[in-house]
Amino acid sequence: MKISIIIPTYNKPDYLTLTLKSFCLMDFDPNEFEVIVCNDGSECSYDSIGKISYPYSLRILMLQHKGRAAARNAAIQAARGEVIVFNDDDTLAAPEFLSGHWTRHLLCERVVVLGERRQVYGAGRTMHEMMHMASAELLSWTVQRSRQSLFTSQITRKIFQFPISRHWICSLTGNMSLKAATFSEIGGFDEAFAGWGLEDIELGYRLYQGGFFFYYDPDIINYHLEHLRNKSEMFRDTYKNMEYFLSKYGYPKDLEYFRKLYYGHMSLKEYDHCTFQEMDRETEDSYYPLFRINTSQRKDTI
Repeated sequence: MKISIIIPTYNKPDYLTLTLKSFCLMDFDPNEFEVIVCNDGSECSYDSIGKISYPYSLRILMLQHKGRAAARNAAIQAARGEVIVFNDDDTLAAPEFLSGHWTRHLLCERVVVLGERRQVYGAGRTMHEMMHMASAELLSWTVQRSRQSLFTSQITRKIFQFPISRHWICSLTGNMSLKAATFSEIGGFDEAFAGWGLEDIELGYRLYQGGFFFYYDPDIINYHLEHLRNKSEMFRDTYKNMEYFLSKYGYPKDLEYFRKLYYGHMSLKEYDHCTFQEMDRETEDSYYPLFRINTSQRKDTI
């Protein structure tokens, strides 16, 4: 088995059904990948999903509600693939999604591959209508309604012009892959992160500290279906998780700068300047060959 796709889910069976449909259209041999859905103690029924036939192997893990970190860890333990690809339950994958991730891992052993997640706003169709669309029709409609997100179009691309010591902050599991053996070396997601946010970025920080490289490929695309969120709950969870993140590592300067950037108290230009001036003096030539730039000719960033 080449690839295991891990999809955590919580109370979104309809969105998950649309996501699973998209994996029927992969340009990758369906015998060479599996999808593992880790149901994080959902309070609604997922029975309908188990009644659908898919051309690939689908396994559903029913778990107690312990959060996304614990759900992903359970799926990692069950995975049979050489490469682990993370995707969300409300995110449709483009046909080249898996082949893009797989190809990058063939080129480098110690790499974290990050793709581009586009946003689909204002559905224009009811969930009932979308559920009854054929896979190809659904994907075509999704692509037409999609657009680049602010994070992808203006932040990720800018960060990958910076030295490698910044790339970990783009480690979002909505579109990310690692070799399965990586988790034996650096461990899984930290299950002390509660609720929403930062457990994936903390994993990225550990990967950076462990000497892994990060590769961003804008041609590895999936499509996030926007939906209502409880923002006050998200902000509360993120604040607690940020404090835990920094305290876990003893409040180092790079994480202090990251916190300021994350909360909008520091621009990317200021973040680059501070980390370059104070943290990269001894390693300022440590760039990816594919992303090498002349530091004396850097353009201002947002």
